[in-house]
Amino acid sequence: MDVINSLTGKWKGENLVWESLEQEPHESQTEADIVTLAQGKFLRMDYRWAIGDEPHSGSLLIGQEAASGELTAAWIDSWHNGDRMMICRGKIDETGAADLYGSYPVLSGPDWGWRIYLEPGGIDSFRVYMYNISPQGVEELAVEADYRPAH
Repeated sequence: MDVINSLTGKWKGENLVWESLEQEPHESQTEADIVTLAQGKFLRMDYRWAIGDEPHSGSLLIGQEAASGELTAAWIDSWHNGDRMMICRGKIDETGAADLYGSYPVLSGPDWGWRIYLEPGGIDSFRVYMYNISPQGVEELAVEADYRPAH
């Protein structure tokens, strides 16, 4: 998780949220604070964004199990997830990105999946992609955030 840990600091950028790919995305500015916790064993990203004049925030807490290399994460977001915490599992891929998967209940059918992809871009940028995953396994982009240092 060394590449991910290199993202500690304050960030700013642009955020796009799609309610549906048939619609134009909601655009807003975003800010993120990334810190390590518990002697560097965990990374937490707290972020803020908006839909129109309505502010939103979220947090992603990531840890990596030493023996297996598996990532575990807890994700909360005031708009996407409401009052529910999503537990995710995943891995660091060959590019150094965190690739996490969770799921959420849907009232009228089976659970849907959710994928969070945190892609480092070196010391001066990173991106976050979030995807809805249908019960049939079809991924649809829901969020794209592009960050750079907030100097």
